[in-house]
Amino acid sequence: MINSEIKKMRMASGLSCTQVAEYLEVDLKVYLLMENENQMVNGEIIEKLCFLYGCNEKTLYFKESFTPCWMKDFTLKQLQHTATARKLYAQLR
Repeated sequence: MINSEIKKMRMASGLSCTQVAEYLEVDLKVYLLMENENQMVNGEIIEKLCFLYGCNEKTLYFKESFTPCWMKDFTLKQLQHTATARKLYAQLR
């Protein structure tokens, strides 16, 4: 399931649930439900996660290889800038 992949990617990147929930602009409880397969994950959330982690939807859906970037000490602003840069890069490809 995509939910377990979301959790694996977060952990591989060194991020806390709180950091990712803040980046996604969702309540921490909602994010925890997403990770634990008790909440559907919509397309907007998937897109934001892909930009954050520098991957595409196939990585989440089909468990394609993923090389994490360690972001443990990133602030919310740094996470947002990272995702924006990756989004721009994806549009240029």
